[in-house]
Amino acid sequence: MKLHRSKLVETAATLIGVLLLLAVLVWRQSYVQEKEALSHLYLSASGGDLRSVEQLSQSRASHAQWLLAKLAQDQSATSDSRVAAIKALDNRPALDVEALGHLIRINQPFVVRHAAAEVLEHRSCDDACISATLHAIHPMWKGEPALEASGSMEDLYRTYDVHPDPAQTAKIDADLRGKTEQDYRNLLNINPCETQKILKQGYSAEPAFIEFVQSRISVC
Repeated sequence: MKLHRSKLVETAATLIGVLLLLAVLVWRQSYVQEKEALSHLYLSASGGDLRSVEQLSQSRASHAQWLLAKLAQDQSATSDSRVAAIKALDNRPALDVEALGHLIRINQPFVVRHAAAEVLEHRSCDDACISATLHAIHPMWKGEPALEASGSMEDLYRTYDVHPDPAQTAKIDADLRGKTEQDYRNLLNINPCETQKILKQGYSAEPAFIEFVQSRISVC
């Protein structure tokens, strides 16, 4: 009788082990297939397929969020797809402020930095966001050109034999630069007291820059 029970227990344990192994194999296969599907969506999205961006945003998988963040930063992807990815990240519970902070810099296309600034503003710019904004505005204060006014655009014009009107181009560049500066102001004015604190701590050796920023934010 005891031997019979022992065999039953042994059989049951073996059966449970087999079932657990099968469950793990099924889960693993499902996980691999999901990652492959998401990777295919990423490839389509980076080429400008906004429906693929939307499908990535609808997935609750952590890998999908990682791919959205990667797409937002992918300079080889179309600007429309990058903007759509940035907006999709705003609907996620966790937001990588550091990654978005890189996207508001003037070496990014205007539509990308503007979209990133809007998301950061919507999330109530915290200390990391303020630091990123000050870092972004610093080269603008030094007079460095934004991407759309840089030599890379002139190279692009030559490559495609495009000859835009210089006066019109300068007007557009100035307008975009003004809008970018307004984006920075909006972010820094969410918490002007904290902005003042971080500004003085991080840029104590540059009083002219401190004065420049202070002239553009509310009194604390």
